[in-house]
Amino acid sequence: MSDNLAPKFNFDNLDLSESEFQKQEDALNVPKFLEPGVYTLKITKAAYKGVNLKDSTWMNASVEFSTTNGQSIRHSIMVPTSKISFSNNGKESLFPMITFRKFLSAIGVDHSLDNIGKTLKKYFSDLSALEGKSVEATVGYKGAHFKFNKDTKDYLLVDREGRDILDSNGQRQVFADRNAGTAAAAEQGLRVEGFVNILSMTAIETTNDWN
Repeated sequence: MSDNLAPKFNFDNLDLSESEFQKQEDALNVPKFLEPGVYTLKITKAAYKGVNLKDSTWMNASVEFSTTNGQSIRHSIMVPTSKISFSNNGKESLFPMITFRKFLSAIGVDHSLDNIGKTLKKYFSDLSALEGKSVEATVGYKGAHFKFNKDTKDYLLVDREGRDILDSNGQRQVFADRNAGTAAAAEQGLRVEGFVNILSMTAIETTNDWN
């Protein structure tokens, strides 16, 4: 007996080929967030976030790097606008400028203090000028963080290198959820990082490096 509710099938004109289906399926299996490791990244977006609250002659900016798989990571920088030093509560520091120059070298921008004004106008008047710059980056954590166990669905507290952080009794610290783990870490004076950072990067075209 035939089933009157059975549909009629017609796949003469497929809306998706096998290769395109596989491509989209593979994309769904790519982790949304980067895991610690070494990646080739490209700047895909950059934007100013406002004037630095400690020194108004510096601007805060966010630079977004992406992998060929579409994963992305944001990196914060400070950009000088009129002077080399950075004022912090009346004290002058060169550290922000040193960090900024390392960033320039890391993305392959040749420069010196003699031409820093021209460099800034070329690349930082419109931050889209940074787009397309490629780097090899080491991505990881700067301090304490959690390792999630997909099988047991719990969180292990580890240090920057991924080693167990033991409690006062010498036991591994495993938590059922992040909030409980974060609270326990805070009691130990530990700030738990939620996302990976760019720890170092080198321009693909040059050998300049920074940490």
